[in-house]
Amino acid sequence: MSLDSMNNDASRFKRLPVMRVLIQDLTKGQWIEEEKMVSTRYGRIKRVRICGTVLDRKEPVQDNAEDSFLDDSFNQNTRLSFQVDDGTGRIWGTLWGIAIEDYAHLQPGAIVDIVGITRQYRNRISLTCEYARLLQDPNWETVHVLRVLERRKFKPKFEIETIENTTFDDFSFESENDMSTAGTLPNGESSFSDSVHLENKDVVVETLSEDTNLGQKMDAFENMDVLDQIVNFIQTNDNGDGVSIQKISESLSVSLPTLKSHLDQLSQDIRIYKTSAGHYTAY
Repeated sequence: MSLDSMNNDASRFKRLPVMRVLIQDLTKGQWIEEEKMVSTRYGRIKRVRICGTVLDRKEPVQDNAEDSFLDDSFNQNTRLSFQVDDGTGRIWGTLWGIAIEDYAHLQPGAIVDIVGITRQYRNRISLTCEYARLLQDPNWETVHVLRVLERRKFKPKFEIETIENTTFDDFSFESENDMSTAGTLPNGESSFSDSVHLENKDVVVETLSEDTNLGQKMDAFENMDVLDQIVNFIQTNDNGDGVSIQKISESLSVSLPTLKSHLDQLSQDIRIYKTSAGHYTAY
């Protein structure tokens, strides 16, 4: 066997280094499809470690082999998905080929330590987890945050790569609601103030992460009132075919870019789903 072939074989089993991150680092990153990695402030990363609180858990299911992220030689395809929040964002993780009884601790409210491989599913970053360990002592979550902030302070910061994507690929706009008029009120004024407000929240989170006041976290449910309004409006006005985004935007006075962000979050939380292009209904 030649040296080159030995090196190629070894690269197939190379274990990628793990990077401690905040969930916000992933959700604000850019997915690089060719490399199956996320471009972040730390550079391109694939294998990550996060700590957070379990918000939701889906009942385990038995999938067919072709539905698994794993290769065809792996015949244990029991899947367990759960959502984790660390105060800066939320992300879904999935465990494959596990004994369900070993993960009874993955219940809402539990603090967990996770290592996983980044994936993209429905335009959202998610994780295929290697393990999800219960943290009995919440101080270990603080240790995790401190180590992330240490890297931010002493390691170089990379520019997040930019890849052009279609912003409103989920929406079907009428001619009067094209991209040139999106975010404009009937009187001609801009309705992007709430988008600017969200950007300011990101700045606040970044500031909190950089200073020494480590005990403070961004409230993960600060937009819950708006999300509840959207769900209630859809439930009230759905006649069987879903409610159009234009109707939601006009009735609740939410700009289309901000509304898209809210609808994406509600879809990820499995509270609403799309019935057709530009129309949503609630569970």
